[in-house]
Amino acid sequence: MVSRQETARQLLTPGEVMQLSPDQELVLLSGLAPIRARKLRYFRDRNFTARLAPALVLSSGRYADRPKPRSDDWSDQVRGTDARLNQGADAAGGEDDGGMQQQLHLGLPEPVARTADVAETQNAQIAPDDDDVAADKRAMDQAQGLSAVARGYGINEGAHRDLVPGF
Repeated sequence: MVSRQETARQLLTPGEVMQLSPDQELVLLSGLAPIRARKLRYFRDRNFTARLAPALVLSSGRYADRPKPRSDDWSDQVRGTDARLNQGADAAGGEDDGGMQQQLHLGLPEPVARTADVAETQNAQIAPDDDDVAADKRAMDQAQGLSAVARGYGINEGAHRDLVPGF
């Protein structure tokens, strides 16, 4: 049996790596174990400040190793707006566009037209005290066919008052 002291443990956890002091770092080389080292600030060390060279200054104009410009098909082409693009913006929507309440959401199934059963119409005639049993049954069947998310979406998108606040 292996005791708990013999189990493998990371030398440094990710939290310890993040908490390394600013003058320490890990050097990771392929094929070697990680090396914990101190950072060398060459710009502060007297041994390296003598080796520092001034920054290069680029000329504002042309420079010697600049590549030659290559030709392309588009640099000299200037085009106007196609007249067909303006036609879509000018065309006003007619009455048959549907409007916001008439558009079917792509995520919802298309409504299926159901024919009224003879039994449903007879039940509606037998029970005159109920409002409309067939309409109630159709509404319940339609509501059961949709998922809870689709019903909530339909309620939230309706034009009437918000029945589900914050949904």
